[in-house]
This record gives sequence, structure tokens and C-alpha cells, in this order.
Amino acid sequence: MPAERFYLDSNVLISLLREEINGNFRSLFSESSAFFDYVRKYGAIVVVSDLFFSEVQKKLNMKKEDALGYFKSINIKTEQAEFTNQDFPEVRKFMAIGIHSSDAKHLAIALRLKCNAIVTFNRRDFEKAMAVIRIREPDEFIKFI
Repeated sequence: MPAERFYLDSNVLISLLREEINGNFRSLFSESSAFFDYVRKYGAIVVVSDLFFSEVQKKLNMKKEDALGYFKSINIKTEQAEFTNQDFPEVRKFMAIGIHSSDAKHLAIALRLKCNAIVTFNRRDFEKAMAVIRIREPDEFIKFI
């Protein structure tokens, strides 16, 4: 059975490294940690894109090389992806149903790379795409570790 492939939204890594707790006292960093525990335990692959690295750079001032080094230090297998011209038709379709352009780009990459799901804390942003790809929050992985 091939390893699961999860497209990672930057907010999962950002919440982990900032040790974030949301307004409802939800421990986002603990949930992120549980997701990465799952990835290690089951040998899953985390797909990260140039868009991911751009968002991490903007929010954490963390360069791509440092983010990749961090994943390596916690034994997370990663695959890097780039947004390409072949993603534009999918982006247009997602934008036509009301998905924000940056989220549509993430969706297009995840579909092209045949990811099993997008892992994000912003499920609501991707709801309209749930018919074509699973959208999972990090806390959904706690029961498997």
C-alpha cells in the first residue's frame, strides 16, 4: 500500500512553531504535533509547495531551507511542489465556485500531485472543494497515534 500523501497548509506548521492556542483555548500546536506524530508513525509524506514556503517566510521569517531542515530534524518525509501553468485550469474552476485564489492554487497543486487530503486549520476556506479532495484538520489524527 503506498504511503499517504498530505498537502500541508502553512498554518499547521506555523501553529506548531508559535505554540498557538486559539481564542477557545484550543491547543493548535498540540494538534499539529499529533498530526506530525501520525505522519512519522505511518510513514506518510507531507507535500509542501512554493506557496507554503512563501506563507511560512511571511509569518515566521523562516526560509525554505530552514523549514525543510526543521522537517528533517523531526523525521518528516517531505515532497516539494511548485505551482505551474498546468494548474491554472483547476484554479479557475475553484475560483468560479467561490474559493479564494490562493486557496484555489493550493487545491490545484494537491490534486495534481494526487494527495490524499489537505491538512489545515481553515477547513471552512476549502469546504466548496470537499467533493474532490478530503479536507482534514490536524486534530483528526490524534486517535491514530
